Amino acid sequence: MMREEGRVISLEGSVAIVTSERKKSCGSCASKGSCSTLTLSSGHEETRIRANNQAGAKVGDRVVVEIQERQFLRASFMVYIVPLLVMILVGAAVRSLLLDHGLVRAAEGFGALAGFVGLGVAFFLLRGFNTRIENSARFLPVISEVVSVGTHASVRHSLD
Repeated sequence: MMREEGRVISLEGSVAIVTSERKKSCGSCASKGSCSTLTLSSGHEETRIRANNQAGAKVGDRVVVEIQERQFLRASFMVYIVPLLVMILVGAAVRSLLLDHGLVRAAEGFGALAGFVGLGVAFFLLRGFNTRIENSARFLPVISEVVSVGTHASVRHSLD
């Protein structure tokens, strides 16, 4: 399990919105501006994630959010490897098809262009897939425990 600590800032039924801060160890890393592995973020100092509230956390509570490595690796594969494979396969297929038809001069350029079009289509399809599953409880990280109980007044104050 990958674990991250954060603070609940709002509740939407059985789903909590948790804010997480970048780990101190990230400050010395050369990729700190673009890495999102440890903090579940997109390169920002603080990020918000949706998580199943299995621990019954309240707004202001510090919590531990967990995600299974298998889910994390599957999502990483979908985001990084699938589009790359689509780009290579589509580009190679179009190039091969054009070469088979004797269009040697056009094969390289159109193969590359088709590869980039395939990459765009793959990202578009992945975005649609993400939209369908982002609210599914099966794919959300889980709040596994409440580390400390917060106060509602301090949360309102910190959000203003």
